[in-house]
Amino acid sequence: MFEVLDMTSVQDAVMWAVIMISFYAMLRKSQFANNSRTTFNPKEQLTRGDIQITEEGLIIDIQWSKTSQKHKNIHQIPLKRVEDCILCPVLAYSRMVTMLPALPGEPAFGLSDSKGKICAFSKSDIDKILHKLLVRCGMDTSQYSFHSLRRGGATCASAAGCTDSEICTIGNWASSCYKGYIKHSTDKLYYISSKWDFFANFPTDKHP
Repeated sequence: MFEVLDMTSVQDAVMWAVIMISFYAMLRKSQFANNSRTTFNPKEQLTRGDIQITEEGLIIDIQWSKTSQKHKNIHQIPLKRVEDCILCPVLAYSRMVTMLPALPGEPAFGLSDSKGKICAFSKSDIDKILHKLLVRCGMDTSQYSFHSLRRGGATCASAAGCTDSEICTIGNWASSCYKGYIKHSTDKLYYISSKWDFFANFPTDKHP
């Protein structure tokens, strides 16, 4: 995706930041986009003030989620800087805020209008932009949606050796239901099936 984007384009820089943050933080689309551009809710969707850039990376304060809808607790997600890597969420976000400054109470992600005010994306805006990006990449648009980023983040975290507790903490899952999202690679499935190689020691006529 990065290779087909133009990082001198504000829209592409914003979309790349959306993709990187959503992947690493395993965000739901509803956490930064509402049903329409005019119904953006700073108590539910991310604002610029909810994302802090630190020396080590980013700190994202999630005030609302599907599993916490009463604003009682702030779910904090730290994302560490990945040095010298185009897949660094901190680099993507820092590039975006430099190109598109905004006030703390304005949407974390969006595009500016004719008066310079940041207008939030609607959910359909995000879907349309991602669809066009998938087409540009030559990818099957029927196989991917924005939710693929949340699923992909959980899958990669699992492959990297993160525990159930760690994945649930970052993705703000109240249970282990996230396991249904994880798609193991072919190599991983071969590894799992290799656990049954003790059958090779059985006589042929006793194989199940």
